Amino acid sequence: MVIAAVKDALRDAGRPVVELQRLASVKARKLFIVPHLSTGGQPQYTLRQIEKAQQRGDTVEVLEWNHLSDEYTVQRKSIENLCRIRVMNCGNRPMELRKLIRLIKPTTIHLQEFSEMFLSAAEADVLYSRTRDYTITETTHNSGFKPDQKRWFPDKIETVCRYHQELFTSLGVPIELVPYDPQAQPRPSRTAALKALNLKPEQRHILNVGLFTPEKNQGEVFEVAR
Repeated sequence: MVIAAVKDALRDAGRPVVELQRLASVKARKLFIVPHLSTGGQPQYTLRQIEKAQQRGDTVEVLEWNHLSDEYTVQRKSIENLCRIRVMNCGNRPMELRKLIRLIKPTTIHLQEFSEMFLSAAEADVLYSRTRDYTITETTHNSGFKPDQKRWFPDKIETVCRYHQELFTSLGVPIELVPYDPQAQPRPSRTAALKALNLKPEQRHILNVGLFTPEKNQGEVFEVAR
């Protein structure tokens, strides 16, 4: 009954209906499409999703849309140890995308950013073909994207935070909160860690984790530091 309800919901929304019962009966082949794998929050989230998928017995591949640098590859190296990474590398290349999908034959494609954020219109049209035989899930890691900017609608949205879940509910797409679940790690010695960074243990230190972007409001950190 759940599958029937989802199929009805997708039909009512005017989107293609994927044969969910057939897909559920075969071993999942999951393709993660990521804008990049340079060190950061999105690649770390993707790494954790890959680990979970493989624990379920899924076959996983990753398509990196832009290989930005051979530096800052902490998560990329970890992902390489788990599965194959294919690289697209920029450009409007819808035909190559179609060939890769036919080659990999995924049952699910999971975009680690909304398609509007990094695909061309021609590439998104290929991905969202009405004759596709795979489901599409999207997760955004950007707080600047608004619901009225959405042009291509996935079968499901998985959000990293409750804010995104509430914001994109208006799209009428099945939505689920799937936050990052950090693995418990033993706390290292504060004194030893600070000395390793040439910082004085007797002083108070403020650590900011992440790339410098306006959306992360790092200016507030500088104000506090003053």
